[in-house]
Amino acid sequence: MSRGLTASDVPNTWSLLLNGRSSIQAMAEEDKDLHVDLSSAETSVLYLYDGAMYSEFDRSSIVQKVEEGSLRLYIISAWYGIVDALEHQHPTEAR
Repeated sequence: MSRGLTASDVPNTWSLLLNGRSSIQAMAEEDKDLHVDLSSAETSVLYLYDGAMYSEFDRSSIVQKVEEGSLRLYIISAWYGIVDALEHQHPTEAR
């Protein structure tokens, strides 16, 4: 199942989110401490993040609920902004 945000999910910031995402390639080329491989396969955002905060909850239970549709999870990404956990994006690496 693939899902993405729509204007109805974030009506007050939808245009800002789209504008920011459309600038990703240009920003990545300008910032030497950031790497975004736009030729890489996109992955569900739910699987891209694994920092300390994500170890504080039962990840397998959350993944199951999100994938079966009984929970809708949004993730705030420093790079992509607000994303649905099942939305597909390219991995990023920042120093």
